[in-house]
Amino acid sequence: MNRLVNHAPFVKSQLEFHKKIAATSWAKSPRKKFHEEIADSFAALLHDLQDASTDVISNNSPLQQLSLTPDDLEGLPEELKKELNITESDKTEFAILSIVEKAGGFISLDKLLIGLYKQTGEILKRQNLTSKLYRMKGTIYSVPGKKGIYSNRPITEEEAAKLFGGYAGIDE
Repeated sequence: MNRLVNHAPFVKSQLEFHKKIAATSWAKSPRKKFHEEIADSFAALLHDLQDASTDVISNNSPLQQLSLTPDDLEGLPEELKKELNITESDKTEFAILSIVEKAGGFISLDKLLIGLYKQTGEILKRQNLTSKLYRMKGTIYSVPGKKGIYSNRPITEEEAAKLFGGYAGIDE
C-alpha cells in the first residue's frame, strides 16, 4: 500500500484550481504568474505521485498481486464480501496491515500485539504472531538490525540505522 497515492486527488484538485485562477481575465497581474508557478509545482508533484504508484505496483510479485488487501475490500457491499474466500487468518493479516499502516509504517512486536488486541479483541501468543509475520513476507518486512521491529515496506540497513539510530546491522 502506498499512502502517497491517496493524496493524488487533492494534488490534482489544487492543480486545477491554480490553473483556473491563472486563466481568469482578472489575473493579468503578477498573481497570474504566481498561480501558474504553483500549478506547475502541483503538476510535477502529481507526476511524481503517479510514478511512485507505478513503482510500487511494478515491484509487486505475481503472488502479491493475487493476494487480497484491505484496500481491495474497501467499499465493497457485504453481499460481495461474503462471496470472497476470506479466512479468519486473512482477517488477522488485514488487521496487522492496518495497524502497521496507522503506526506510520513501522511497529514493534509489543505494539502490534496491543494493537491487535484493541482492534480485534484477539490475544495472540508472541511466537504465533512472529510466525504469522514471517508468512506475510512480501507484505510485512523485518527491519534490518532491529529485532522485533517490522515495516510495511522493505528498507535497507543504512535507512534503518538513520531511522532508529545505532549502526546498521547492530541492535542496540
